[in-house]
Amino acid sequence: MRPTKRLLFLDFDGVLHPVATKPGESLPFEWVPELSALLSEAPDVMIAVHSSWAERYPLDQMRDFLGPVGCRLIGAVNPGAKSSSILLFLRSRPDVQAWLVIDDEAGEFPPDFPGPVVICDPARGISDLAVQDQIRRWMTLPPNKGRRGFPIP
Repeated sequence: MRPTKRLLFLDFDGVLHPVATKPGESLPFEWVPELSALLSEAPDVMIAVHSSWAERYPLDQMRDFLGPVGCRLIGAVNPGAKSSSILLFLRSRPDVQAWLVIDDEAGEFPPDFPGPVVICDPARGISDLAVQDQIRRWMTLPPNKGRRGFPIP
């Protein structure tokens, strides 16, 4: 197991490409270049997938989907409710000191969820500059001693 201090939990639909577009209007993973540009500023940040895609595709194929940041993929959460699956994944990774969830569905995370969640507009995902700013702020904060992730200022 590769040591990981900072971890980004990543959904795919609505985060790396728009949700519910007509055929030909968008490409799967069209915003991976934006993610790659963001992560170039923080080479220590790794990725775990919490997308339903993990139920259909093996880890190696998801690495391919993620292109230049695929080498940062360390795993995927188990199927089930995203919030509890993420927390279960974290219990198996005591090396993770800080984490951030990026998703397009706020309803997946209860108000008492113990970590920071950035919610994307499902039509703009990570291409939204406000979302990129939140991720960038998280990446500039020092690792938290606790396991609750980083607060988003």
